[in-house]
Amino acid sequence: MYKSISSEKLIKISNYKNEKDRICSAVGEFIALKVCSSKKNINLSELKISKGTYGKPFILGVKDYNYNISHSEKYVVCAISEIKLGVDIQKVVEISKDCYKLFLSDRELEQEYNIDKIIKLWAYKESYTKYLGMGLHLDFSKIHFKDDGYVHNRIANQHEKCFFFEHWVDSKYILVLTSKYKDDIKIKNITNLLNFKEL
Repeated sequence: MYKSISSEKLIKISNYKNEKDRICSAVGEFIALKVCSSKKNINLSELKISKGTYGKPFILGVKDYNYNISHSEKYVVCAISEIKLGVDIQKVVEISKDCYKLFLSDRELEQEYNIDKIIKLWAYKESYTKYLGMGLHLDFSKIHFKDDGYVHNRIANQHEKCFFFEHWVDSKYILVLTSKYKDDIKIKNITNLLNFKEL
């Protein structure tokens, strides 16, 4: 599997704090490459990954193929689409008020939230900023979601209509996907990296 992954990515993977994070990152990229190879009928060894200005990865020279990766402990998510997208998966864990005050907007801080809602808001915000290609480079406290599906980005001073897909993987893990348009979402569970016949 590691032979299919870019040397730059391997260096980044090696800098992760623990082996589990290194494996999850490698698995996510391998899935993206493997599916691209299958869908586009391109030899796996010919696929090269590059990055945008803020580090969002993409496969060089392949049109209409966008992917985004996220992982949290035992889960790895690789979202794939013809249009740009962002995805995030988070585990519900207790965090202090001082911590979540850093990423909630002023309007959000006026409301009362339980821990599930707070973690869900983080997942929405990270998914959205990854959709933009900026990830953690954007100040989450400047982002506010509206009930009509619009996102208010105070940094860019703009409102943008997005499609959000929310899925609780189990009682402790939430997945959020962001894209420009509503599309059919198919969730595939992969437990064997050598078996991609159903993808």
